[in-house]
Amino acid sequence: MKNVYMFQPNYLYGKNAYLPYAIGALAAYAWSDERIKKSYALKQLGYLREDISIAVQGLSEPYLCAFSCYTWNYEYNKALACAIKKAYPACKIVFGGHQIAPGVQDSSSDYVDVYIYDEGEIPFKALLLALDEGSSLSGVPNIKYKTGEGSWAVTEQEMVIASDFPSPYLMGLFDEMMKDDSLDFTPTLETNRGCPFSCAYCDWGIYKSKLRQFPIERVKAEIDWFSEHKIDLIFGADSNFGILERDEEIIDYMIYKKRTTGYPRKFRVAYTKNTGERVFEINRRLNEEGMCKGATLSFQSMNEKTLEAVGRKNVPLKYFSELMEMYNGHNIPTYSEIIMGLPEETYESFCSGIDHLLENGQHTSINIYLCELLPNSAMAKPNYIKKYGIKTKDTILNQYHCLPEEGPVVEHSKIVVGTKSLSFQDWKKTYYFSLVVQSFHCLGLTRYIAIYLHYELSVPYHDFYQGLLEWCMENDNTVAGKSFSKMLKIFEIFWGGGGKEQSSLSYLDSRFGEYVWPLEEAWYLEMLYEKKDFYDQLKRYLEEKYTDFMASPIGCQLFEYQKEMVYCLDTVQKEIDFNYDFLSYFAQLLSGEHHKLKQGEFKYKSKVDNKIYDWPQFATEIVWYGRKGGKNHIQFELV
Repeated sequence: MKNVYMFQPNYLYGKNAYLPYAIGALAAYAWSDERIKKSYALKQLGYLREDISIAVQGLSEPYLCAFSCYTWNYEYNKALACAIKKAYPACKIVFGGHQIAPGVQDSSSDYVDVYIYDEGEIPFKALLLALDEGSSLSGVPNIKYKTGEGSWAVTEQEMVIASDFPSPYLMGLFDEMMKDDSLDFTPTLETNRGCPFSCAYCDWGIYKSKLRQFPIERVKAEIDWFSEHKIDLIFGADSNFGILERDEEIIDYMIYKKRTTGYPRKFRVAYTKNTGERVFEINRRLNEEGMCKGATLSFQSMNEKTLEAVGRKNVPLKYFSELMEMYNGHNIPTYSEIIMGLPEETYESFCSGIDHLLENGQHTSINIYLCELLPNSAMAKPNYIKKYGIKTKDTILNQYHCLPEEGPVVEHSKIVVGTKSLSFQDWKKTYYFSLVVQSFHCLGLTRYIAIYLHYELSVPYHDFYQGLLEWCMENDNTVAGKSFSKMLKIFEIFWGGGGKEQSSLSYLDSRFGEYVWPLEEAWYLEMLYEKKDFYDQLKRYLEEKYTDFMASPIGCQLFEYQKEMVYCLDTVQKEIDFNYDFLSYFAQLLSGEHHKLKQGEFKYKSKVDNKIYDWPQFATEIVWYGRKGGKNHIQFELV
């Protein structure tokens, strides 16, 4: 028997670990073949970033080691593969995954024997059979392999059309891992494969455009497995969940299992780009069961030139506004994603796009991501880079909520920091603006004040937040300014200062736990840590900026309402009296109705859980886990 080891290492996110679905899928397909069962022993599915020397010591006469590679593990995989090759020169090293572009190999990785590109099940199985038979690898599709000293051959690229692959869950490949009680595991549910869209920044690849469905019986059986193993969160791998009518049946079955067994508890997935009634209905059902992790209403950009450049088409804003009214009316959390730094975007178009999202009802969650060049994306091709003048910066891995990078192996990201339409200086301005919108509006520190000023005094959202950003930058003696100065120092190191070769736009502070945070959440936590002083200083700024409004009875009480709505560590259940019905006013606005603010006597009662948090727990459960679900805001009811 020839010993095979497979690796898909990832970071821990708190106590949470992802089951290595990609290598599990390859192993399930390969070891469903009796010839492979007779000739090969599957010794290990590695899923954690172990110390390299310990990982090598754990091997026993390895015949072949296969690695699933992506941006979060590529450098680690190379280091481990190199160490294995040194210890076991005859061991065959196979690299595959999204990091591997067709026909290309890393010139520094002379220890790799075979590269698999595109989907891996069929070529991996064919590779094992060819090696066992001692036949030429020329008949194995979608690989690049060594033929001799310094010589490589590329085989024919074939489109995969199969959809009847066996399930690694149902074959028991993860059963041994599940016995580790020290970790909470997140499995991946793949109900279909492929994407009908071709966004330039995405690395699905041209051979994955045709949507293929896995058998519904397999999908339901995997949900049974998740339920039996008491899985808290399922991560959906589909690129466009809700695009198929049967997706409602899948959700109904998931809900049935939750009702009858208590598991799974949550489902997170990327919903179809052309979202509509079906996606709304799916999220309505999930939300009623407490299983909704938020509905994706993504745009990536609001600029038509940018959308054309990246090959994307958004839903019309009018329809988006109607969808937001539907979701807000049913208290279903939503989030919209914007990518910063796409071609043809400008500082002005980016800020205008944020205005449009806010004006059309997306107040709770606009997630702004840095544009990253991925090897298999159209955007990473030389002709595309030249056409749009794309400039990048290599950084430490652009990833958050995991333990910080330690040791000699550091993963990297290639961040877009400029294009023909967006200079370095404007990219920096855009980034700062993205921070203030996410920290103050989406996370909620000034959301209700900004909404009221917009509707009643015609203050543009961009003007409100640009003014707030300038105040923070010019007043580092305030809580907001002092904490923003910390973010600026991180940015300066990222940009090239501070004596470090590379860094990332991330934040680490032991007050909030041992994980790294994105800067918008870090800034929010810093201000929340000194909430009283923050709001005292903010009030003085608003009194200078909007003097008449803040001197009015509505302005005074709205400021208090805003302050009470933000969940903090010392928040307790209470009743609060107001002379204006702010609760109904904002609920109606979010549902698409603009009514006059009612005056009278109104008593609100807050609904707060009784859990006692410390700051690391609060940061994790309320800010990290709760951001997309609005958990960081207090729920009030009229009494």
